[in-house]
Amino acid sequence: MHISLRTTAFRRLLLALLAAIAAALILSSCTGQTLIIEQGWSGPAVEQGVIYIGSRQGKVLAIKTSEVGVGRPYKLSDKKLPAVWRFPVGEEDTIGAVYSTPVIAGNTLLVGALGENATRTGRGSGNLYALDKATGQLKWVYPTKGRVFSNPVVVNGIVYFADDDNERGYVYAVDLEKGEALWSPFKTGHRVWATPTVADGMIYVAAMDKHIYAIDAKTGELKSKLKVDGAIASRPLIVGNLVYFGAFDRRFYAFDRTTGREKWQVSTDGWVWNDAIEKDGVIYAGSLGGTFYAFDAETGASKWTADVDAPIRADALIVGDRIYVADRLGKISVLELKSGTLRRTETTEASILASPVIDSGRFFVSDLKQNLHVFTIGP
Repeated sequence: MHISLRTTAFRRLLLALLAAIAAALILSSCTGQTLIIEQGWSGPAVEQGVIYIGSRQGKVLAIKTSEVGVGRPYKLSDKKLPAVWRFPVGEEDTIGAVYSTPVIAGNTLLVGALGENATRTGRGSGNLYALDKATGQLKWVYPTKGRVFSNPVVVNGIVYFADDDNERGYVYAVDLEKGEALWSPFKTGHRVWATPTVADGMIYVAAMDKHIYAIDAKTGELKSKLKVDGAIASRPLIVGNLVYFGAFDRRFYAFDRTTGREKWQVSTDGWVWNDAIEKDGVIYAGSLGGTFYAFDAETGASKWTADVDAPIRADALIVGDRIYVADRLGKISVLELKSGTLRRTETTEASILASPVIDSGRFFVSDLKQNLHVFTIGP
């Protein structure tokens, strides 16, 4: 089944233009001449009535959900925006643009940043920060070899994350309480923008060198790797014994993670940059071509597709029998999970690249103009 939201010559032209811009941003970053270094697209994390989010100005904010209402954008750079705390505290202090979405681990908030010395040429090293969730006070900071674009992952008291060091990407394992390394950073063949996945004692890391690495979580040793025909910037999705992911070769893959053999692959209408999600044996992912896909997890057969009129970079969000898909035109399409039928749309002021979250019946999402938006969860 194919659901088309709008098919016009203008739409196709606009999609081509946006895809070309996205390609230029990514390719220029891979050559060290990045154009996006100072933007930042940190998404919100919400817990117990508090929103945690990073900004392109190099700040991390904690905002009570009760302080933000539906129907108006809240600019993260607004000094009058009511916040429980800001980090760093000094008005001119910065940790560099934040692309990483904060991760909550007990009473600790983890966030990666590009670092104060990150520049438009793509040079510079970043940091991973551990903050007290309640006060925003610094617990520890771990310096990285490169800039941190992806999100950290916490498993059994260990923080796993990766960076982008221009020509290489490094994978780290750091003790959550002490901020001390568990093993020496593992070096990949190129940049890492994807969030690692940890499963069954292994870390699965996708890199721009077209590989997915399987690394022993305890030792940092490489156990295996697989290669496809395009760079990979999306997080590997593990379901059972299979690993799913999309790539910049306009394909979506399923591999057996024990044998390393390909189980299936399907073509997409554009690069796949967002993280796939799974529910009830169906894999969901979008492309920069503007199509959102639902694949049978076992065979790769299409369940349905939906045109959303703009490149999709943000991860989708499943809420009940609906799936929320944000795009680069700042639109949020609410689709039926089983059919892809459009139920309603919401709009923001700018491109959405970060993943949305829900809390207490409300939907929180940030756009590329550094606005935080709040919507109600409706039918």
